[in-house]
Amino acid sequence: MSRHLPAILGRELIRALRRAGFVVLRQKGSHMSLGRRSVASVNLRIGVEREEDGRRLTEVPGLPGVMAYGQTREEAIVRVKALALRVLADG
Repeated sequence: MSRHLPAILGRELIRALRRAGFVVLRQKGSHMSLGRRSVASVNLRIGVEREEDGRRLTEVPGLPGVMAYGQTREEAIVRVKALALRVLADG
């Protein structure tokens, strides 16, 4: 079994990287810089409600089912942000 990677053409590599979510950030001649779009550029609204028992319920209306509870407003927001990032990463 060979330990070497197979030889591929540059255009094949670029095509594979684009299918994997990479975009061309800049190009000068035949040289390209590629990168991934950041999840941080997504703006989503977070709704916060106070439950009768004092807990806070947060949700992201733009992502169905993304809801989290916390004892404080800040805790609930941290939890729903973490869940939203997981959903976006898996999406």
